[in-house]
Amino acid sequence: VMQRSDPTPFPGVPRLEESSFKRKVLSYEIRLIRRALQRSGWNRTAAARQLRMPLRTLMHKIQTHGLKPPGSSSEGEEITAVRTGMPMEDAEGVQFKELIRRYESALIMDALREAAWNKAEAARRLGLPLSTVLYKIKSHGLEDEAGRAGG
Repeated sequence: VMQRSDPTPFPGVPRLEESSFKRKVLSYEIRLIRRALQRSGWNRTAAARQLRMPLRTLMHKIQTHGLKPPGSSSEGEEITAVRTGMPMEDAEGVQFKELIRRYESALIMDALREAAWNKAEAARRLGLPLSTVLYKIKSHGLEDEAGRAGG
């Protein structure tokens, strides 16, 4: 019996932990949460309100990402809502999920432009399956510079 050296169930398809797209979105999510917690003095209820997300969801994300109050980790980083064209101060009234959606859209558009709108190449650059990129292009309503729908 021949064994594969590649432990992934589908060779050639990147695993989620290897996806640069997923890592970037996760990093952005953590920065948004950390910033809201800093601005609220680690008042989780106020931070959840600021992010416009349920408190229970915020508590889960704090635990999942291992976020700690000041003094127990390096917290003082000043961030900007990268690539959404919106400074953090202006992002206050925008729902958390919408900020993440905008960030994902910007990452996908960058990859599509770099790949001359070759969707398979953009998916490879993002470390995502082509089906995921096609779904996100359609669900985010992305268009190329010629105005054609991305799907």
